[in-house]
Amino acid sequence: MKKIIKLVFLFSIIISIAGAFLVRNYGMKKTDIPTEMKDFSLEKRITKLDSYSNENDIELYDAEQMIEDEIESGKETQCIVEACPTGCTYVNNTVLMQEVEVKKVIKGNCEYKKIWISNNGSTINVDKDGEVTLVGYDYGLMKEKNKYLIFCKASEINKWSNRKIYEIDDSMWFSYFNLDKDSNVLATDNNYDMEIEFYTDSSDVLKFYNSMKKRIIDEFCNE
Repeated sequence: MKKIIKLVFLFSIIISIAGAFLVRNYGMKKTDIPTEMKDFSLEKRITKLDSYSNENDIELYDAEQMIEDEIESGKETQCIVEACPTGCTYVNNTVLMQEVEVKKVIKGNCEYKKIWISNNGSTINVDKDGEVTLVGYDYGLMKEKNKYLIFCKASEINKWSNRKIYEIDDSMWFSYFNLDKDSNVLATDNNYDMEIEFYTDSSDVLKFYNSMKKRIIDEFCNE
């Protein structure tokens, strides 16, 4: 009798484990985000942004002071690096991270050759057809193999994660700048285009951005 009870108990455990495994697999198939986290670069799958800038979003009545304020915020940043995206992309709770190879440390104590930059001001949304929308951003992700000036800080996640994660400096309007590309073009809609660095349909706003970018690069890269 005891042997039968033990067999029934063992059989119940096996059934429970198998059931949990099936439920987990079913959940993985029904949830878009875990699938997106695995095998490919999300930046190549993003189809649109949820919004982009126009003249109503950035008041340019005191553009010079705005640029000075941005430079001062950059000076307060914990870590500043020049780095190139490797093409590896990861999503953690809908927040997108890009792996970069550090080429130069301008400020801070970043001793890692490769780090993950967390775009904590944006999230991604994946619809039932697998199309990806970048939410909360009006400038593009970092383009693979281009060199960027990045303002960031070490994440608390590093205490328990094998990934060396740095969060972009959210006290700045723009936390990274493409050093390999001088010009930007106007956006005509919210379709995502990796060639566009900053999305705006206003020539005045784009002029302001380009001026700010040049001043920041001159300030932090040419010391």
